[in-house]
Amino acid sequence: MGNNVHDVIKAERRKRGIPGFYWSREMARLAQSQADYCAKIGRLEHSERYAFEGGENLAQGGRNFPPRAIVSCWMHSRAGHREYLLSSRVTKAGVGIARRNGKTFVAWAFSDAPPSYPDCPFYKGHSFFSLRFPKVHFPRVRTRRYSMLRTAFGLIGLWLTLLGAHGLFVAASYWEALWSDFTGTADKLFFALPVPPWLGTHVYWMTNKGLQSWFIPLVMLVFGILLLHWTGFISMVARRLRRSRLW
Repeated sequence: MGNNVHDVIKAERRKRGIPGFYWSREMARLAQSQADYCAKIGRLEHSERYAFEGGENLAQGGRNFPPRAIVSCWMHSRAGHREYLLSSRVTKAGVGIARRNGKTFVAWAFSDAPPSYPDCPFYKGHSFFSLRFPKVHFPRVRTRRYSMLRTAFGLIGLWLTLLGAHGLFVAASYWEALWSDFTGTADKLFFALPVPPWLGTHVYWMTNKGLQSWFIPLVMLVFGILLLHWTGFISMVARRLRRSRLW
């Protein structure tokens, strides 16, 4: 329902030629916390955050409180809700909804801070690391098979990233004489991290001269980063760490 409220607000702004804004995970978290608080105390109460640093519009209704009715309350408000809703300063926002005792409490948190990925998942930046590369669209069905497939591709991307970074590290350290006399440590990642023998052959190969010195490692590094991005492997690992309370 929160996404529907978000879409209705964007549609109202689009009608008036006002620039759009991005869905923000941070703003959604702030909005949800405020909606939960209002539901707990049984009435609407604003937070102490400044309007454009995570301030919010609040609304209260019955059990059936559709998105258009929520936005309509703010659009017909004379307490500044409409002004914030249609402000061109708003760059990112999120919605939180809580229900208690047959009542619905809604919060729309917003900010004028510059959007960034991954806080704003649909943000299209202009720097290399902000580019919105196309992602691999795995089926939405949450089964163990597809989870394992996604993890496998992510691990491949991680290994390519490490291997490419290792090759560039070697090239930067020994640009002309890349360990011409191997002493048995060339099969260690960054000459320090031991790896299994069958993976050590890959690391050893990356220490040779020729294209292995910088070009191939650079290609592998870029491809590995893109693979990690496409599979969402980093986000997936971060979520699992948060669930296990290790991070």
